[in-house]
Amino acid sequence: MLPAERIVPSAPPVGWSPVTFAVDQPEYIPLPALVSHEGCVLTRWTLTPEERARIAAGEDVFVQVLAFGQRLQPIALDIGPFDFETMVVSIGG
Repeated sequence: MLPAERIVPSAPPVGWSPVTFAVDQPEYIPLPALVSHEGCVLTRWTLTPEERARIAAGEDVFVQVLAFGQRLQPIALDIGPFDFETMVVSIGG
């Protein structure tokens, strides 16, 4: 699974800015994202054919978050196609 370069199919909506996290951190893979003025971060991930087959065969998805001893922030996972309006409503925007 790798982060996708393009987060949404068109220009980011008003109030969202493109950023790339970890550009100067060689221990991490650079992570393209959109960040809202409210602090919401949106990323997109592309699964390999093998990963898609494993999920189709019933394997679960695990999420690992490095919180570095801090409180865990809310996380939401979704499956495409992308619907920005639904996503904004689901986070209370």
